[in-house]
Amino acid sequence: MKCFFALRLQESLRNRLEQLSLRMQEWDLPARWVHPHDVHITLAYLGECAEDEMGALLYNVDMFLSSQQCPQLSIPKLGAFAGKKWPRVIYAAVEDQEHFCADLHRDLAEACDIQVESDYAPHITLCRPQGRGIDRSWEELLAAFVQFEAPVLDVADIVLYQSRTDLQPHYYEIKSWSFLKGQPNKLCI
Repeated sequence: MKCFFALRLQESLRNRLEQLSLRMQEWDLPARWVHPHDVHITLAYLGECAEDEMGALLYNVDMFLSSQQCPQLSIPKLGAFAGKKWPRVIYAAVEDQEHFCADLHRDLAEACDIQVESDYAPHITLCRPQGRGIDRSWEELLAAFVQFEAPVLDVADIVLYQSRTDLQPHYYEIKSWSFLKGQPNKLCI
């Protein structure tokens, strides 16, 4: 099974991003849109994990994931990862001034014996473009939604997900870790 660690977003944020995605889908640009329940911030992608290895994996990460303070994050803009002909990914950028996501990415990579991504950038994937539109382009779409605004919203928890491409939504929780109490965990948009 393919697995990854992520920050799960509160339902209110997922709903807000779903409304944004629906408005963007009205542009009728070819894309694979992320299911609203699958929206997250990836911390570390593990790839294939054997079920018999899951116990040792959870043992390695359980203690430090259980002791995480809530992150202070914001979403300042939408963006795109470049592709050859059109963007590979349209995303909501995540600003992380305290480097919470990058630090946790590194710690998870070390604990799980996977490669640390030198270009790791926390983000929330909205869609994966599949081509150029007939009447409009992805660049025009991003320009039209550059002023996306929303109230301050909460991050829910840290989750180990299993990816299931044969079902919708695609991601299923294996285990989750709550943040320590007493710290705000706001995700600002």
